[in-house]
Amino acid sequence: RHNPYENLAIEQVLMDVCPKDTLIFYLWQNAHTVVIGKHQHAPSEVHLDKAQEDKVTLARRSSGGGAVYHDLGNLNFTFIAQDGIYSINNQMNMIANALKALGVDAKVNGRNDIEVEGFKVSGNAFAHQKQTHLHHGTLLVNVDKTLLGKYLNPNPKKLQRKNVTSVAARIANISEFKEMDIESLKKHLFEEVEKYAG
Repeated sequence: RHNPYENLAIEQVLMDVCPKDTLIFYLWQNAHTVVIGKHQHAPSEVHLDKAQEDKVTLARRSSGGGAVYHDLGNLNFTFIAQDGIYSINNQMNMIANALKALGVDAKVNGRNDIEVEGFKVSGNAFAHQKQTHLHHGTLLVNVDKTLLGKYLNPNPKKLQRKNVTSVAARIANISEFKEMDIESLKKHLFEEVEKYAG
C-alpha cells in the first residue's frame, strides 16, 4: 500500500478509534509523493510544474510542519495514543534507539528531528484531537535526494537559519552511515516499541 491518500486516511481512522489504554504504532510508505503540512500553501512550497510533469502525487497531512518528498526509500511511522500514554519524548527515543540497535549513532535534537552526525534523517510532526494525539515522521533510508531539490521549494530564510544552501544539504540517508534495508529497520522499530509498551 503506497498510496498517500489511503495512508493518511488510515491514520485519521486510527486516531478516531484509538482506545484509551493503547499505543498504536503504524508503518507506511508512499511512492513518488510530496506531502505538505496542514497550513502550507502548495504553490509557495512545491515546484508544482515539475511535480505535475513527473506525475508526483500531492497530498496534505493533518499535522503542521514543512513539505516532504516520499519515495520507497523512505519509511514513515505513526504513533497514536491518548493522554497518559502519548509522550513525544519517549516516542522520539524509541525511533532513535531502534537506529542505535542497528549500529547508527542517532540523536534526538531540540527541533523534533533525529540526526546522525549532524544530518537530519528523520523529521517529525504532530496533530491533536481532544484527548487523542498523533505523532508521525519520516525515516530516510535510501531516498533519491536529487528529487527533494527538484520538487521542494523552501523559503530561503528557513535555509539561512539552518545555515545550509538547500534541503538536500541538511539531510542524509541512514544508509550513508550504515548499510540498511527497510525490512530490517521495520523489525527493529517494532521490537523497540514492543519493549517500551511491554
